[in-house]
Amino acid sequence: MVMLTFDDEISAAYYGYFQRLFRPGRYNPNGCPFRGAMYVSGDGTDYNLVYPMYAMGNEIACHTVSHRFPHTWWANASYEEYIQEIVGMRDNLVELAGVPRKDIKGFRVPFLQLGGDNMYQAIYDAGFEYDTSMFTGPVWEGSEDPVWPFTLDFVPDQKYCQHGPCPTKSYPGLWEIPVKRWYGMDGHSCAMPDGCTVLATAEETLEFLRKNFYRYYNSNRAPLGVFVHARWFHTEHHLDAVDMFIDELIQMDDVWIVTPSQVIEWMKKPTSIYDIQFFEPWSCDGSMKDASQCYRNPLALASSYKVDITSSYLSIYLSIYLSIYLSI
Repeated sequence: MVMLTFDDEISAAYYGYFQRLFRPGRYNPNGCPFRGAMYVSGDGTDYNLVYPMYAMGNEIACHTVSHRFPHTWWANASYEEYIQEIVGMRDNLVELAGVPRKDIKGFRVPFLQLGGDNMYQAIYDAGFEYDTSMFTGPVWEGSEDPVWPFTLDFVPDQKYCQHGPCPTKSYPGLWEIPVKRWYGMDGHSCAMPDGCTVLATAEETLEFLRKNFYRYYNSNRAPLGVFVHARWFHTEHHLDAVDMFIDELIQMDDVWIVTPSQVIEWMKKPTSIYDIQFFEPWSCDGSMKDASQCYRNPLALASSYKVDITSSYLSIYLSIYLSIYLSI
């Protein structure tokens, strides 16, 4: 299982990258389009671009309203402040973007800066299914197997939570999809692929992606998280490399590109490779929403980017809807 996720805003500056990666004609072994997840922050998001991403089958999740600086603020935020940031962002996604509340299941904290029990209690009380903020993995590349997702029925030890403040209480039934270290070609670690040593070409970047993938594929096959920020693709060869990496993955009949929520569904009901073709949570029946449902909230229009008919936004919006129609 491979998860492809993006942090921060959904905006016109990034939408073309998403269109390229999730273009029609790219499928998992069961013939369904692969999809990713967006951890959306309010700062800079054009809410009119969020629903089209959801309509294509991608998972929409929370990344707080403000994404405020400094990162230490998140370590010290109160329970009430976390509720405002997390629930407030979910409300925005529902009210301004039209994403169904029941489908907003996950959370990732800005900067991967945990907030201890204040953060986890807020996630738990708000009814989220999972968090994906906990940082784990050896500092230096070694032979240790990657960690699988787990529930917080028990307090995690330092192996699973390496950058606190960590939770000191249990949160039964709340899933954690850990953020596992990546390793550069020099063996140095980073939290996410876009944080590792800069690579000069698409081929070097592709080799870096392959190296980390096979670390999972050739060991315990824990889900690999390709968690990045879309601004990484401002360097074109990074986008080229991820695009080629996806092309390689979808040629493998035992590799699936799935969302974090789909990973959790498999964890709840482990299914063999022989039966996975018929695993309902990974099917595409009804996962592609009718393009005619594309949500256009007047308040979101007023608070989002102004669209000028002479600007590039018009072509972006048109291409969004065309891509949805073509993929249904």
